[in-house]
Amino acid sequence: MSTGNLTSAAGRSQDQEAARDASPLQSGSLGAIVGNYKSVTTRRINRMRGTPGIRFWQRNYWEHIIRNDRSLNRIREYIDNNPARWPEDQLHPQAPPNPFNQWLS
Repeated sequence: MSTGNLTSAAGRSQDQEAARDASPLQSGSLGAIVGNYKSVTTRRINRMRGTPGIRFWQRNYWEHIIRNDRSLNRIREYIDNNPARWPEDQLHPQAPPNPFNQWLS
């Protein structure tokens, strides 16, 4: 199915995302370990559910390595405050039509 040239919420086109995804990861790097974990778990989950080829992990999510207490506290604050901001989210079901929610209906 062709979706045209969509732009993600982060402002990157699908072509840019594909190029980023295709870049080689250094063996043993954190990115390679996480990527391998996601690949293995997706295959196992799809085998158990009988849903071959279906994506399991969310794309374009935010990852951060926690390096110190300040970083940990910022992330905790984000987690605590994020649910209260859901009505402001462009993907909220009651949000006015916008480029991010037009495909939801």
